[in-house]
Amino acid sequence: MPIFCTAILTISTLACRSSAHPHVAIDAFKVPKRMKVSSRAFANGGRIPKANSMYGANVSPDLAWSGVPRETKSIIVLVQDPDTAQGLFTHWILYNVLPSTRSIPSGVPSKRGTLSIGLQGANDAGDLGYFGPQPPDAPVHHYHFQVFALNARLRPRPGYDTSLIYAAIHDHAICGGDLVGLYQKH
Repeated sequence: MPIFCTAILTISTLACRSSAHPHVAIDAFKVPKRMKVSSRAFANGGRIPKANSMYGANVSPDLAWSGVPRETKSIIVLVQDPDTAQGLFTHWILYNVLPSTRSIPSGVPSKRGTLSIGLQGANDAGDLGYFGPQPPDAPVHHYHFQVFALNARLRPRPGYDTSLIYAAIHDHAICGGDLVGLYQKH
């Protein structure tokens, strides 16, 4: 049975805190980093390919993870850039991923509705799906590809935004992992 317990009650508090918080979700909520996240597109601390950016084809990279606890009910994938002039920017939300899932392919389509791997939320550009790196300035930006194991499933509806996802992570995250990719405007 899908649940989304007390997370809804804490949305207004977390929305204020999360929009001004300079840290990505895994650090902001001190989620234990027990999962390993990887990609064939780039190594941890490596450069994200242009094809995975808004300057290229804007194709989401493949991701894989391990270390999912047995009690996991769903998985969230959250991509954030803490280096923007406006503060933390969410580039992708994918939620209600089945707990048995250990990878997602590259090129997840940006569309409303249930995908075979889960649901997509609204990124901070206001669109559903993946919004690749597009830093407007020259300094290197750090993109955190975070994966969270939750002890609950969210009510199935497309379009969750960062504040709702933060509430779910705050209330239901068991553990997570973080893969950092770098991108710099040329």
